[in-house]
Amino acid sequence: MNLCECFRCITCGTEIDCRIGLSNRDVQPFQFACPNCEERISFVFGQADAELLGAEKVEGFEAPFKGDKPFVDLHLDFPVYVGEYKMGMCSGLMKPDTLLGENARQIEVSDDQTTPYLFR
Repeated sequence: MNLCECFRCITCGTEIDCRIGLSNRDVQPFQFACPNCEERISFVFGQADAELLGAEKVEGFEAPFKGDKPFVDLHLDFPVYVGEYKMGMCSGLMKPDTLLGENARQIEVSDDQTTPYLFR
């Protein structure tokens, strides 16, 4: 299940669209850096005393995202993706492209284009 939220950084005021992929764990901690000022934003699902740190929720936000704000895709089981929002794109279907000079660019691939590794 995915939740769509919009957060406002408490340091610089940047509004950030955030898709949060929930897992089957009881307690689910999430954190990311504001794409503008790098303020740490964190929250925990499944914890009674959990609080949102480093940001505030933007009231009145309604999905879907429009692509006009920085976008963060969070999930406990997949890499964090920060970049342009593209409807239907899932960070679990992407592999990092680490060519020299391309520090964090991601591309979407199908299963037959991936290379499985077995670590012993």
